[in-house]
Amino acid sequence: MQQRIILQKQRDFSEKISATFDFLRQNFKPLFGALILIGGPIILIISIAVAYLALDISGLGLAPGGDVLNQMISLYSTVAISGLASWFIYIIVTTITFSYIKIYLTQPASTIITTDMVWQKSKKYILPIFFSSFIVALVVGFGTIFFIIPGIALAIYLTVINPLIIIEDLSFGEAFSKSIKMITDNFWSTFGFLFVTGLISWLIGFAFSIPNALLSGIHSFNSIQSGEVNSIDSTSVFGISFLITGVIANIGSYLLSVIPNVAVGIQYFNLKEEKESTGLIDQIAQMGGNSIDEEETY
Repeated sequence: MQQRIILQKQRDFSEKISATFDFLRQNFKPLFGALILIGGPIILIISIAVAYLALDISGLGLAPGGDVLNQMISLYSTVAISGLASWFIYIIVTTITFSYIKIYLTQPASTIITTDMVWQKSKKYILPIFFSSFIVALVVGFGTIFFIIPGIALAIYLTVINPLIIIEDLSFGEAFSKSIKMITDNFWSTFGFLFVTGLISWLIGFAFSIPNALLSGIHSFNSIQSGEVNSIDSTSVFGISFLITGVIANIGSYLLSVIPNVAVGIQYFNLKEEKESTGLIDQIAQMGGNSIDEEETY
């Protein structure tokens, strides 16, 4: 049996990167299996809907002499709807990922983590994570209005709020306060680690979007050459190809959001161990328990 990764452990930068991808590699089948079986139908539906929206706006903002106001309204409405859909999937992926990590942490190494176990755990936290994500989005959005930098800082300080809610069963207020305390004095190390893992996730996801990006480029080039700009016809071979590659790109992007979530989990345990030494305390307690048992037997 493969030895489980010790989550409650202090790690340096390179060790955190390794632990993130070691965890994903070791748990690829059960974790992504749970993501697909629990969130798969919603992810597929939203991926298709967003791909169709991309077809609708493929010609907006390019045609001269058009109704600019209506074009802008359609464009921003589509972007807003796509953003809300992506946010909803983020909530699902986040909840499933940290529920899985909690089971991984609390169950014996011999336990086979099933999709049903993850579902039973996830459904308890979906509403708290929805509420948490909504409030954090408002706070970060409000901070971003003031020259962007405060918004980025707030996002980093609230990085570990979701694992605190799920793994430690804290209320939103408790998790909000504790997240800020945990990140304090570790802001730049957290920012750097999450930036790198997020970049890796984006680069992998970009590979899924290359076919769709090429088709989009071909459409734009043809529009410039002909001097006429229209939305892509969804019934044409080109339109169907654009739709299929768009769905693939969306699904890949949504599923790969598990990478930064696992990275957040690794950083959470790193900070928790640094400030509370819970993993070390547990090991000492186990050693102490064994000594006491031996003394009593003696």
